[in-house]
Amino acid sequence: MRNTLKNGPIKFFYILIFPVLAMFSEAGAHAATFLPVVTNYQARDYNGKLQNWDASQLDNGLMCFANNAGLLTFDGYTWNLLKVPGEYICRSVMADGDRIYIGSFEEFGYYFKGSSGVYEYESLSDKAEGDLYRNSEFWNIVKKDGTIYFQSFDNVIAYTPANGKITALPRVTGNPYPGKDFKPLNLFSHKGMLLSQGIGGDLCKAGDSGWECVIPRDKLKSNVIGIAGDIFITSTHGLYKISDNFTPTPFITEADNDLQRYTINRACRTSKGDILIGTIGGGIYLISHSGKLLWHISREEGGICNNSVLGFYPDRGGNLWAMLDDGISLIHTAAPYTMLRPDASQDDIGMVYSIGRDAAGRLIAAGNQGAYSFESDDRNRASFHLIPGTKGQNWCVRSFDSQLFIGGNDQAIICTGANSYTMEPGSATDLKRGTINGQDIIIQSSYYNLSVYKKKDGGDRWIKDYNLTNFGAPVFQLEIASDGTIWASHLTRGVFHLELNSDLTAVERSTYFPSLRPDSVPSICFVMKIRGNIVFTDDETFYTYNEHTGKFDRFDALARQLPWIRQARSATHIDDNTFWISCADAYYLIKFDNGQYHSLLTIPLDNFPRATNGINSSVFADNTGRSYFNLNGGVGRVDIADAAKLSNFKPGLEIAYAGFMSGSGEQIALPGSTDSIAAPEVRQGNFRIVLQYPEFDHRPLRYRFTLDDGGRKIQKTLPVPEILYPTLSPGNYIVLCEVLDENGAVLGSIRYKFMVPRPWPLRWWAIIIYLILICVSGYSLARYYARRRLRQERAKQSMEREARNKEIHRQQLIIAEQEKKLLEKELTAKGKELASMALDAYSRQQVIEQLRQSLHDGTGAKGSGALIKSLSSRLQSLSNSDSNGGEFWSVFERNFDLIHEHFFRNMRQRYPQLTASDLRMCALMRLNLATKDIARFQNMTVRGVETARYRLRKKLAVPAGTNLTEFMIDFSGESEEETPASRHQPSESEVEGHPQT
Repeated sequence: MRNTLKNGPIKFFYILIFPVLAMFSEAGAHAATFLPVVTNYQARDYNGKLQNWDASQLDNGLMCFANNAGLLTFDGYTWNLLKVPGEYICRSVMADGDRIYIGSFEEFGYYFKGSSGVYEYESLSDKAEGDLYRNSEFWNIVKKDGTIYFQSFDNVIAYTPANGKITALPRVTGNPYPGKDFKPLNLFSHKGMLLSQGIGGDLCKAGDSGWECVIPRDKLKSNVIGIAGDIFITSTHGLYKISDNFTPTPFITEADNDLQRYTINRACRTSKGDILIGTIGGGIYLISHSGKLLWHISREEGGICNNSVLGFYPDRGGNLWAMLDDGISLIHTAAPYTMLRPDASQDDIGMVYSIGRDAAGRLIAAGNQGAYSFESDDRNRASFHLIPGTKGQNWCVRSFDSQLFIGGNDQAIICTGANSYTMEPGSATDLKRGTINGQDIIIQSSYYNLSVYKKKDGGDRWIKDYNLTNFGAPVFQLEIASDGTIWASHLTRGVFHLELNSDLTAVERSTYFPSLRPDSVPSICFVMKIRGNIVFTDDETFYTYNEHTGKFDRFDALARQLPWIRQARSATHIDDNTFWISCADAYYLIKFDNGQYHSLLTIPLDNFPRATNGINSSVFADNTGRSYFNLNGGVGRVDIADAAKLSNFKPGLEIAYAGFMSGSGEQIALPGSTDSIAAPEVRQGNFRIVLQYPEFDHRPLRYRFTLDDGGRKIQKTLPVPEILYPTLSPGNYIVLCEVLDENGAVLGSIRYKFMVPRPWPLRWWAIIIYLILICVSGYSLARYYARRRLRQERAKQSMEREARNKEIHRQQLIIAEQEKKLLEKELTAKGKELASMALDAYSRQQVIEQLRQSLHDGTGAKGSGALIKSLSSRLQSLSNSDSNGGEFWSVFERNFDLIHEHFFRNMRQRYPQLTASDLRMCALMRLNLATKDIARFQNMTVRGVETARYRLRKKLAVPAGTNLTEFMIDFSGESEEETPASRHQPSESEVEGHPQT
């Protein structure tokens, strides 16, 4: 180590040598075992109830479970619950061919898939005669020689599918104790025999006359609850090896002490011939056929849901299903990877960030709780030991030559032997070895700078020499390129490209890229080396750096051939062409061969009990053919040789559901058969198809759907086994469904034909109706628009006519106004003429009166003769032209009629007895002339006028109370009788009723 005493502050360092026992005493030994990975399913996952009693598997791989809520089915993607008739507890299940046999309370029968692809139930208990199943609960189903046996605690019922016959086995014992009542506790098929142990009795085999004893109870001392080959397992007295003649011999195992503490409830044999034992309260034990304890899994160790095992089932893929008192646990015994974590009595080791191996051959796991050493033995057992001084955050473990480096928050620990540690102050997040400017160095990153390690003075130890200047940033990962430049990922966003000066003491040039895509916001980036190339990743894909453009290009070779790999964090090489890619959700073993990248193995992190942080994923590959990977709370291990020994079982690809789904969620199922075209009567909404490909190891399978409508093909590849086609046009369709593995190889395919019928509004008879309706509508519209046009024309004409009428009326009003004005003008003229005539007549009458007076006064006077002659002549002349002349009255009558609206004509019509003098008198009274004026005008005396008025009243039959003058003024010529009110009091002469003498 470089001495810095001369150059500044004293660098704190020391060398610790701890014996192994001292190291053990600090942290204690964390005894543990590499165990299969367990996936747990609880009631909220499968939508059932807590307890599960039995399981079985169909030929296509579909798993079936007997649950308190009914029969559960699971294909690795979808759980379904089938209710048992009466909604009783489903106690037992057995899959045979395409049937799923179940047993319940007073019920046994089978489910089968109907034409619509939905499971239907066929009851066998309803067909059984007598009371074979009354008050019985069927706990076990066994198949032997083509016959299905349903076992309750009261009897065993046999069903032969070939002929449908249902019979009950004898309920009594045979030899050597014939005639005794036999109550079966369990039922097994063993070497062609049907075995059962009576409740509290002997182990017997089924015979023609009854149950024959093969092993007395006193030799087993307990109930036989399982048979694994020639090993019989009892509930409380261990295991026995049974000879061909049924002679039991105790079978000693390494788990006997534990098994004596618990009650064994279930046992079976695995595909490898090992013995699987489930207990009440103690979990699960796997024992080899030689009695060796291979592993023990409990709720505390291995992480199953519950320690009370109610049932077992080894599936066709080599995995083990455990039915528990609370949930279902899938133990991935077929997977080539296992998990190591401290047992329940020890402290948690936290999130593991990095794994390595020290010079002593011990494995080191560094994480957020500390750095631990461990090594497994030939029985997969290991002990964790906390390395002194590493308690807390540790980022990386790197091995260079014979030295191991552990990078932590506060220091870097260098291990140079089994128990020798050197502590270098300062954080260390990553260390990488490379050649820069011809010098072999190690670059260490930290929260704030980069440091350089070198081998000094020809020594074989790496020693921290100095910190690089001209650079300071928190760096998460490092890689040294072949050109001697350094790529460093920022702790939270972006990546740096660094070039050092010639003596490697300072950063000469630094380029910062906030993201790998120019259109992306700054984000965390990762840098790794794959087959000698510096490769960069974000959460989307892989990139390489283009020196000519100074930008990052998509690494098409890897991204195109492995498109499902996203969120890559690091890469670890096993050899030049085989490497691990560690991602946030899985670990992928990749091989490059013939220019192609292929996936050899996928380890999904969903299989493990605790989620990782998605950032510090990495793999350590040693030279033993094993690889170790980071987990939360433990370490994963995979044997590369076992990766090629995966199960050969290939499940069948089937249509789980096909149908239409409306916008409201209503579903219309189609037949599940692929032989004919499925056609719904009515199409509603969108077409949905769901596949069933049972797979339980969370492999990254993909599902490709190719829809063919006869003219074009639409292809989609999805990570889920279902697709929804929205609003398909009417027609015939074929959808090709394929399931693809990690490399795109087709694992299974199936075609489904269906038809989207034309909706009834588009069918031929509807089209004819449409044509008729169109014609009728066209005719109706034509009539409507014609009538509308006619109405509009009529309305227009009416408006024009109304306008014309208004104009005519306006013109008539104008004419009437003009006529009125002319009439008024004419009437005024006539009135003036009439008044003039009356004045003229009155003047002449005055002259006549004056002449008469003059004649009267000149009589007897001297010289009066000539005067009298002259006056007489003048009087005669005036008399000839007086008002009584016909010409005057003719003119007077015409003018009077004009002014008074045919007064004379109306009077003649109404009163034909009137004379011309009477009419004149009426006219003068209508003019409201006084009696004296009338007398002068008529050249009459007042007495004569009154007499004339009296006669006129009589002719007109005017009532006594009516003023005659007002009667004449009000007279209008109407036909009805004039009855004027007595508007004025009658004159004195009229009251008397006769003229005065």
